[in-house]
Amino acid sequence: KRSSVQSKQMRLNFLSFFLVAWAFPEAFALYDEDSAVITLTSEDFTKQVIGSDDIWVVEFFAPWCGHCQEFAPKYEKAAEELSKFGIKVGALNVEAEPETDPGAKSLQNVEGVNGFPTIKLYSGPSTPNPYAGRRYRALSEVFKGKRTTSELKRAALKMFPRESVTQIKSVEDFGKVGSALKGMTGEHAEAMKQMKAAVLFTEKKSTSSLLLSLAYSMMPRLIVAIVNSELDEVTSHFGVEDFPSFVMVDPVTAPETGEILDTFSGDIKDRDAILAWMEEFALDIKVGEPEADPAADTQSEGQVMTLTEIEFPGVVLGGPEAWVVAYLEDAEEALEEVIPAWEKASD
Repeated sequence: KRSSVQSKQMRLNFLSFFLVAWAFPEAFALYDEDSAVITLTSEDFTKQVIGSDDIWVVEFFAPWCGHCQEFAPKYEKAAEELSKFGIKVGALNVEAEPETDPGAKSLQNVEGVNGFPTIKLYSGPSTPNPYAGRRYRALSEVFKGKRTTSELKRAALKMFPRESVTQIKSVEDFGKVGSALKGMTGEHAEAMKQMKAAVLFTEKKSTSSLLLSLAYSMMPRLIVAIVNSELDEVTSHFGVEDFPSFVMVDPVTAPETGEILDTFSGDIKDRDAILAWMEEFALDIKVGEPEADPAADTQSEGQVMTLTEIEFPGVVLGGPEAWVVAYLEDAEEALEEVIPAWEKASD
């Protein structure tokens, strides 16, 4: 009997919570300000998630959602663990009031959020838009695993591209890297020829998530490579005897000289300390950053943009500007008529 009473009370408590959360959604934030989970608005999403190269995990939720409430502690734990690898974790209330977040509902449709919670992972470089001087991200996938801390963490860590860490198996491999740098042409070519390589000599057979995260963070300003301790030719060439050892070399001259520019002396598991050390040798350039088209702020051709379905959410829905958009079946042919008319209207 007592169990029956307790069960009814629990149902009443949940119903009360549901009704209040439904009526006053802004009063029920899933995560505190000091949480490892970053609370996002639709504008934050466009700037920080779509407009960056960082790997993001984003939960789209509704404050009245019982599954969201149940998952919150596990999601927060995942955020704490993923932060150790530089992965950012956010949460966005897509049912926020229009006065609070005008773009939330549109973002829900754009991101294909049909149930709660929907968790999406974003990785890879954002796509530059030369007209607006912004960057937009195209790579994303819906998390379809079990809603557990371990499953989410595993999926997020898989977002690091394996090829970001260069596998060195011989001194000749360094020569190939150096030759590739020397043969570079185009913008930043001269600077890229000066690129250094941070090389981890280790007894481990596999590439750790920590090393992958470091390589991802330093791309494309520093090469991150790995050498197994059993490769005597390489270890003896550089005179490395202790493992693990993290050293900095010049890939252009290293095949000949075997010179080590510097050796990391801190905790080999301290990501922040390793990043600080790498920054001392990384190139000080921004590759792929688009410059704003001067015409975009004037009554000229810069005002008319051809948008793909990928660019549309970030450009049109994510910003504060007012837009007039024409949806065209054959864009190339139709634009010949549309652009002159719109340019005339803009005068």
